[in-house]
Amino acid sequence: MLSVLLPAVVSDFQRHGIGHALMEAGVTQAEALGITHLRTATANNSRPAHRFMARLALSPSAVLRTAPTQVVRAKLAAQRPRSTAAAKSSLSSLLAQRRSQRRRTDAG
Repeated sequence: MLSVLLPAVVSDFQRHGIGHALMEAGVTQAEALGITHLRTATANNSRPAHRFMARLALSPSAVLRTAPTQVVRAKLAAQRPRSTAAAKSSLSSLLAQRRSQRRRTDAG
């Protein structure tokens, strides 16, 4: 599979055949190498690019998602299940607080 990633045309030069020329070059390269499939990626907010690719029979096949590494690391750490020792100690702490509350309400 040949990838033509983020082919873009500066707005001043759009509608002059440059996009077609870029994709033609990709198809020519794929044919020369005996590659039977072509894939491309465009910006997710570029409706004209998506429409252009659809007119060329390229259909969506995946969703790519991006995020800074530090943000993903923080989210992974926040969603990691707590260790059983930590869970047991927090459960013991919770039960102790409830017993204390019960004693106070029973004594009061």
